[in-house]
Amino acid sequence: MDALGEDKGAMGAELMITLPENETGQICSDCGRHVGYGDETWLLQIMLVHQHDGVPVLTDAVDEDSDEGDFLFEPHFFCPTCWNVMYEQHRRDIADDLPVPDQHGSFECAACGSDIRVGEIVGAASFGEFQVSNRAPSGVRGPKFISKKNSDILCLHCVSLLNSERIEMWSEGISMYGECQDCLQQRCWRVLEDGIHCGCSCHEEDQEEE
Repeated sequence: MDALGEDKGAMGAELMITLPENETGQICSDCGRHVGYGDETWLLQIMLVHQHDGVPVLTDAVDEDSDEGDFLFEPHFFCPTCWNVMYEQHRRDIADDLPVPDQHGSFECAACGSDIRVGEIVGAASFGEFQVSNRAPSGVRGPKFISKKNSDILCLHCVSLLNSERIEMWSEGISMYGECQDCLQQRCWRVLEDGIHCGCSCHEEDQEEE
């Protein structure tokens, strides 16, 4: 799947024509360096994880209220240096935290080792490069991200920590149903009480204190 989308419209086509020869129009979300065709790059996407024959299958997490199928959380690109620094710092920060086991878990977080259930929102970190899309009309460059290996799957708690502690990628935060960071760590959304996904009220809009 092309993380950028294939139908860029007239403005997208114009952008690609006016870009310098080797630039894709994407930048590293940390240092701001332009990403060129053939540059090794990390792509972080927020996706839904499913399973087929024991193998994880990732699908886009989209905004169901959008007629155009927009991403629920926009993807971000990183140069290898920025991604490695951010990711390794995160792993050092959580080194003393025990993984959260789950009897219904099917996958394991690449960062913290916690169990991940089928159907949950996850971070998919893919290493690859941009190539010219085969369907680019008249030879006009159209960037298509090609992964070089299977994506690393990160649990929602780790992705949220990357966003809040390392670099803000999604200003509205990231969660399953609006949970706070503590609830994300405890995986409160997995606990159903009277149809409510979390027994903790700390993230509800109608808190009594307010």
